[in-house]
Amino acid sequence: MDQRLVEFHGSRSAVAPATCAQRQLWGAIQQKLPNSAFFNQIYRVGLSMKPTLPDVLSALSAAVGAHESLRTVFVPDAAGALSQYVSQSGSFSVHTASVEPGEDPGTVFRAWEAQMLQTGYQFEVDLPLRALVVLDREVPVLVAFCVSHLAVDLTSLRVLADELIARLNGHAVPANSRQPVEHALFERSPKGQRLLARSLAYWQRQLADAPPAAIPAQRSGQCATLAMDSLAAALALSTLAARYDISSGAVLLAATAQLLGRRAGLSRVAFRLLVSNRFAPDLRNAVANLHQEVPATIDVGSPSFAAVARSALKSSMAAYSRGHYDPDLVDELVLQCHAEDAFPACFNDIRESRGGSIADADSICAALDHTVVAPHSFQEAEPFFLMVDGDGSEWIRILLSTDTAAMPPSDAHQFLLDLEQLLVQEARTAQG
Repeated sequence: MDQRLVEFHGSRSAVAPATCAQRQLWGAIQQKLPNSAFFNQIYRVGLSMKPTLPDVLSALSAAVGAHESLRTVFVPDAAGALSQYVSQSGSFSVHTASVEPGEDPGTVFRAWEAQMLQTGYQFEVDLPLRALVVLDREVPVLVAFCVSHLAVDLTSLRVLADELIARLNGHAVPANSRQPVEHALFERSPKGQRLLARSLAYWQRQLADAPPAAIPAQRSGQCATLAMDSLAAALALSTLAARYDISSGAVLLAATAQLLGRRAGLSRVAFRLLVSNRFAPDLRNAVANLHQEVPATIDVGSPSFAAVARSALKSSMAAYSRGHYDPDLVDELVLQCHAEDAFPACFNDIRESRGGSIADADSICAALDHTVVAPHSFQEAEPFFLMVDGDGSEWIRILLSTDTAAMPPSDAHQFLLDLEQLLVQEARTAQG
């Protein structure tokens, strides 16, 4: 691989306090040091329009110039308070590599990915973006980003990918959304303070009424992850979402809660939900880290799965609307309540589409023959972390990462199969 520095030019330099989401991620990174690379995010984009290498480098430069999060360094002061420093101009690193005749570009990408996932950032001096361009016969065919989660979240990476494709096709990109500097100022405005206060009150209610944990909060530091690729679960989720007229994400949250409730003998199950915090119009296409985690409690006591699913929808929507909060104040509240282990189970649905359409029962059952459960390299330092990927209609991948002290791999394997079976059974019941 070759490495080059690509220049960028933005509209301004700026200094501001860190945002709530940045401060929350900064705290997580401090716990992971020296392995700050744990929070590196990788995203790849295939190129079909046959651009030139200068075209691709120009598009990457334009993205960094447009989005201040990609040209920001983070510096704590003597008291530990974090600030963000935006550079107006500078350069960032891009690797380029050419494939051999007949070689899969993905092979080059995976080698680079493995290196990036082991290479942390020095946040006080390093811009949080690295990139890869893979060429086949001198034509760029793949671009990949490695960006620290401190700077951006998954939605941001999707925005960056869409904008890269638009620029290479000669199309306009959306006008800039709210930049992190403006977001930090909003959080300190009267309106922002009222929003954060309402979220803190929500946390107080959740902590006061939290049920016992449905999964042990034990941490051995040894994590195992399994991935279930299931067409049957995808079809069942889509069918139930259409039948109940709710999102398939709420259906899957309900099924996960019901299984955990059965295991623990609980009628209410608490989770931490991951929230993208993009409800404001000027945040929908923002390239920034807006992600936070928020508690939600699901009532699984009803014998009707439809009722449980609607409870999951109601509880999750209430949680999402309070997902923007001051992490320092929440940490103080958690300590006051002695509730550090109140929400050890985490649920994260990263699909872009969560709608539903009805599949017939025979097709759902036949799809069970194609289910695959296998170990996966994804890691989360949590007792129970369930993540959902896929488009919600053709296939779905459910990853379950658990601390082996909280749930051994054999139990996690069975949990995934039980989850699929529950969804299929409820879909058949809903069909009559």
